[in-house]
Amino acid sequence: MDLIIIRLDQRVDYYDVLDLAHITMNYGPLMKFVSDLVVELEGGGLSVLD
Repeated sequence: MDLIIIRLDQRVDYYDVLDLAHITMNYGPLMKFVSDLVVELEGGGLSVLD
């Protein structure tokens, strides 16, 4: 299982898209948010933890 750490300054945005997914059943924005985090981690010299 992979682990992505969401920085404190990103958590409000994360909870907003998580709430949107729950209310509307539209998981697209949540999936985009998480995929952007993965790209940021890989591009910034950090690795996604296994």
